[in-house]
Amino acid sequence: MLAVMALALVTRFLARELELVVVTSEGRAATVLPRPEAGRLLVFPGSFDPLHEGHTRLADAAVAAVAARDGGPAPSLIYEISLSNADKGTVTAVAAEKRLAQFAGTGTVALTRRALYVDKSELLGPCDFVVGADTATRILDEKRGPPRPSVALTLTLPASFCVLPPPPPPASPKGP
Repeated sequence: MLAVMALALVTRFLARELELVVVTSEGRAATVLPRPEAGRLLVFPGSFDPLHEGHTRLADAAVAAVAARDGGPAPSLIYEISLSNADKGTVTAVAAEKRLAQFAGTGTVALTRRALYVDKSELLGPCDFVVGADTATRILDEKRGPPRPSVALTLTLPASFCVLPPPPPPASPKGP
């Protein structure tokens, strides 16, 4: 459940008074993105309608992959829900509140209105975007970035991509 202060910030965001609101798994909210003391921030964008085990397993795999790549501690991960989705249209305030509630006790969520990765990067700053292989095939689609002749512009942004295949299904328990 969102604390009263957090609810006030989410309400201001939904009223278009704020560009960004970040809600922790404990229900606290802020208008700035928390930055890790060391390493890069992982941002996992999605509609999360609903949040499911595939999402959380992909997030865990991304954290492990980036920690292994960088040879350091596990990076911080934030989920991002944009009210403007390049593939799925606009998310209503009621739907946004419902989707946000799924993360209670699970993870930190940034609410934005940035549909394109170029725009997300501008708002969120240096980060690694976590995407599944299916999303990676669509990232350079014209809906998600500048026209193809200008794709090089997206490569100069302070963001990179952590692309992972779908995680294997969990091992099923063996019977007697």
